[in-house]
Formats: sequence, structure tokens, C-alpha cells
Amino acid sequence: MKVVDNKAYILWKGKRREIPLSQIIQVTSMGQYCKFHLEDGEQIITTANLRKAHSFLPVFWRIHWTRLVNPQHIRTWVRRSGLLVLSNGEKCQIADGRLPAFREQHRLWKPNPNTYLRA
Repeated sequence: MKVVDNKAYILWKGKRREIPLSQIIQVTSMGQYCKFHLEDGEQIITTANLRKAHSFLPVFWRIHWTRLVNPQHIRTWVRRSGLLVLSNGEKCQIADGRLPAFREQHRLWKPNPNTYLRA
């Protein structure tokens, strides 16, 4: 796996797939593997673990030990409960220990108007 020019290159079924980062909603952990959840509903499993995936995707936010989210796909953040609603309608809980870092990232984040998804 590698990232070049806002595109992730992922080995999938023996072939290298090129996926624009803006199409990745989230990445979830599956132990030593991780699953990429895409806008079109496709899910791609890779042999990289979540820590390695995060090292290639520093623009994604770690909200739990099992999940990275693309900030462009966050639709709602319920501050009191730490609940996120993503662009695909999925609800995700921010871990209590990750909430302070999330708040700081959210405060500093300025979406790129060329790639920001409008609700």
C-alpha cells in the first residue's frame, strides 16, 4: 500500500487498485488486516494492519483503536455523546481516550473546498 497524489494504491486480488482518498469513507481493523469502506459500498480487505494504514493515511483521523475516518465524510458529530455519522449513514462512536485529540483535530481542520463533500 502507498499513497501518491491523493490516491491510495492497494494490492487487491493480485492487482494494484488506484483509489482516490476522497472515495474512502473509513478504514476498520480486522486484526492483522484492515478493510477499506468506499463511497460506492465496496469493501476492500488488505494485509496491512490499521497502524500501517494510518501511517500511509495521516489525513484520516483515528477515533478508536479499530477505526480511521476520513474527515471529509463526517456528516454529524454529536459532541455530548461522541457519536459520528458518516456520509454513508453509518454511526461510529469516538473512544473516550481519543475524544480530546479528535476535538483538537476538528477545531483545526479546514476542508479543501475542491474535495469537500457537500451534504
